Amino acid sequence: MVVGRVSPQIARDVNYWKRTIFPIVLGIVAPCMGVAALHCACVVRKGQGLLLTGDSGAGKSTLAVALARSGFDFLSDDWTYFSRWRDRWRAWGVPTTAKLLPEAVAFFPELASTRLSVALNGETAYEFAPDEMFGVGRSLQCEPRWMMFLERDATAPLSLTRVSTMSAAARLDGNLRPSRPESLEPRRSAVEALSRCECFQLRYSESPAKVAEALSRYVRMELATYAG
Repeated sequence: MVVGRVSPQIARDVNYWKRTIFPIVLGIVAPCMGVAALHCACVVRKGQGLLLTGDSGAGKSTLAVALARSGFDFLSDDWTYFSRWRDRWRAWGVPTTAKLLPEAVAFFPELASTRLSVALNGETAYEFAPDEMFGVGRSLQCEPRWMMFLERDATAPLSLTRVSTMSAAARLDGNLRPSRPESLEPRRSAVEALSRCECFQLRYSESPAKVAEALSRYVRMELATYAG
């Protein structure tokens, strides 16, 4: 059980609940419900999830927004939650704001109308609702299908290289923070399931819009083949 007390002002501040309280509470109670929280972004096309992970600065949030603007539904840009649902693993998001660092205004000029704020981790960033800012669709859950390990490389063109199940599991496990004991089993199960997705290393130097366009074409072809 979680018990807390807030002031009337905070109780009425919807944005503060979305930006701060919901993520904190979910991070605390998720392991007790068999839910694994993984540091990755997620966008959705026809119920199928495309997960984006990688080291800090790899461009997860920026690419997630660019993909949403190219026709995907936005699910999350920072933390995504995974749990079993009817014997299958599902990815879940919460209706929090998205966060982009100040340099993202070069790719999304609309952000200039939003004031910078200090995020939970101390970073100065733009925080905004993607559906309100860009008119994109939002999803709260999906079935994970693709996993992209992002790597920025200023010397190489865009490339997509398949990653084996074993390598994907090792990379995912390496990207996670140390967990509390109660988090270990949900995390292990989630990593094992996600490593069986179609996993790729995405190396790129192009703008988020160009990378999103290429990924969108790939997903459309995959979905068309699957439907056929």
